[in-house]
Amino acid sequence: MARGGYNQSRPKDVCIDFRTWLNGNKIDSNSPMIEDIRVILDKHTFRYIKQGGFSIDDILIRMKEDGWVYEDDLQQTQLDHNTFFEMLNENPITPEYAEWIQEQDVNNIH
Repeated sequence: MARGGYNQSRPKDVCIDFRTWLNGNKIDSNSPMIEDIRVILDKHTFRYIKQGGFSIDDILIRMKEDGWVYEDDLQQTQLDHNTFFEMLNENPITPEYAEWIQEQDVNNIH
């Protein structure tokens, strides 16, 4: 089950984009990398941080658990902080819901 934000047009456990997911998995405001995060998010940083939030390492674990990233033991891929920053910068859509998004009627949004 995905953690994070939602809107009323889909079930609460469906999280479509990375930043919406991150809003429900806030970063610790005392993280040593918070300045790097501020560079990417600019004035929107406050939405994704809180005192006592998760470390970047914990966020990487949660990203893997929730299907945002995968490690491939055969290729010896490693999740690192750059993986997190790429996701934060690109704000990808969950591949699982890409087809659902294409089917939505953009003219009928309330």
